Amino acid sequence: MVSCPAGSLTQVTVDASRPHRVINGTKTSYVVEMTNPGPGIAAGSISVTADSPDWSALVANVDSGFSPLGTSVPTLLFSGLDVGQSRKFVITVSPQTTLTEGTPATFQVNASLNNGVSGCVELGAVIHDKPKVVMLGIDGFSPKYLFVGRDGNLNPPPQNQLTPNLNFFKSQSAWFPEGRSSLPAGTDMNVFAALSGSWPGTAGIPYVGVYFRGWDDNGYPVSGDITADDLRYGPNGDRALSIFDVAKDPTYGGDPQNFTAFISGKFQLDNLLRTGDETVLDMLTDGERRVYYMSEPQPYLLGDPPSDPNKDTDRDGININPPEEYRMHSYGVGNAGDNPTNNPEDRWVTINGLRIINAEDPDVMVIHLASVDKIQHGAGAANFPSEWSNNGTPDVMWDDLNVYNQNANREPTLDVVYEADAMSGLVFKRLVQRGLTNKALVVVYSDHSGVTYLNNDLPLATIVAQAGLSSMVRRYGGAAELGNIFLWNHEDADTVAQVLENYTVVHPITGETVHPFVVLTRQEMNSGVDNVIGVFARDGGAERGESYSEWLIEHPVDDNSRVVWPDLFIFAQERFEIVVPNVEYPVLGGHSGPMTSSTLLMMRGPGIANGVYSAQDTTLVDIMPTLYHLLGWDAPKNVDGRILTETLSEP
Repeated sequence: MVSCPAGSLTQVTVDASRPHRVINGTKTSYVVEMTNPGPGIAAGSISVTADSPDWSALVANVDSGFSPLGTSVPTLLFSGLDVGQSRKFVITVSPQTTLTEGTPATFQVNASLNNGVSGCVELGAVIHDKPKVVMLGIDGFSPKYLFVGRDGNLNPPPQNQLTPNLNFFKSQSAWFPEGRSSLPAGTDMNVFAALSGSWPGTAGIPYVGVYFRGWDDNGYPVSGDITADDLRYGPNGDRALSIFDVAKDPTYGGDPQNFTAFISGKFQLDNLLRTGDETVLDMLTDGERRVYYMSEPQPYLLGDPPSDPNKDTDRDGININPPEEYRMHSYGVGNAGDNPTNNPEDRWVTINGLRIINAEDPDVMVIHLASVDKIQHGAGAANFPSEWSNNGTPDVMWDDLNVYNQNANREPTLDVVYEADAMSGLVFKRLVQRGLTNKALVVVYSDHSGVTYLNNDLPLATIVAQAGLSSMVRRYGGAAELGNIFLWNHEDADTVAQVLENYTVVHPITGETVHPFVVLTRQEMNSGVDNVIGVFARDGGAERGESYSEWLIEHPVDDNSRVVWPDLFIFAQERFEIVVPNVEYPVLGGHSGPMTSSTLLMMRGPGIANGVYSAQDTTLVDIMPTLYHLLGWDAPKNVDGRILTETLSEP
């Protein structure tokens, strides 16, 4: 082909020099943009030509996610392009015969306007035999939602399913109904567990969002973000590697040419994947860190997503005499839509994730949706229909009452779950359109589930003070279902733990006297065995455990350069919520303990046999060793999970 002249046609991408890697029998796409500098409103045409008859090349208009809109053709006519305006088009190419690994191809795109403006770009592709990896995370999603209807009831008819797209994917995948997260069952540690195969203890992630690093010279606590540089394990502090590291590292069988991308509705997750201001990823994006072709997140009402059919009439406030004007943005943590840059809604994340897929064709792509978790914090969970009553109005949901907390409201929660399923459907549809249904390794996961809490808080500091032990505690931390304690003297850990383990309270629903706390000392974190309830967490041996960090516990520093691991983890049970001093985090629902460790986990792709796999020991850390095995990559030493050999269909 002749070289392209400079003009008004450009490729929409972060790297125009990179050829897309294409699996035989699939398609790839590119996005180009034509600009009209004038004079006048212009009409024109755009065409694409392959340099080999072994390839097909077509052009189409684009939808909001850069997917083809309308018919794809070799030459497309268009009109109505005003002065200064631009229009995007998607180029779709595919091999028409089976080609050998490394076979290259070039495609020339030409566009011209009737005012004399023209442009040309060249696009490259190369045949590659490794499956793509696509991971879709739904934060806080309980697998129980798969069996709930739009009306909140169990076992709905097909036309009233809450999650029809996820259920269809489940029917054609390897599904793990007993899949679990690691403990603590929080977002940061379990998203990284899914992406690295590492327990929270191995990666050194005991908290979510803000990480305690010690005290300053005046005795005040020091907290802040962490990055991938902080995620270290073992006696030497080796860095815990994720799939994004392995995919590009030839040491493990990866390839520096692999293109990797991550987009999330939770900005703090990006921090776990960067080192300082750098990242091993080609694209690390959220509502704030976005590339030029992504839209700006807009304000929204968390409980009224676009797919909600009655968003203009339902009442998303509390259920006890809710005023009409009391809407979702009034919730304490339900006001995520008022700060969309930090909390972009699932639709924004999905549409821009599709833009990445269609413009860049990543070899490893992760999309993480966050709104289900946020709405459950703000309105309560709706995954257990038996704990809700319809209050005598079966056709109205906003006034349904929850047995544990009558301030909870399941309508907005169900609406957001439905929206997450709709967004999942958009991703699945695009994979089908690209021919990747059986040629990509696709994982759908959640990091934890959620429950609705009682309106009965457990004030950790008050309980310790009543036992006369306040002087032993230097700092309290945590929120919702998880508390942590830092002591002046670690030797006091057993004493404080015993007080909390012996503490009882009358449950307001059952009337029974219960022990609401499970407490882990560092010794119990290491062994995984609690002295009261028995086996609680996994023990990897050699100072390695699900909830135990050898690097942070046995190699502490005094310069605040490392995260400080708690002396005690305290998990609330029985739907109680932990409250600690100086932390204002009132929530109606949440997670972190064993009762919220059930996760959504489904996988499909080459080498994976579809079916239901009910092994009790399947967890998120098993995802990576299984993918590494299927891709022919070696697992780094930070991997704690196992290969899910029962799902393998290869010889």
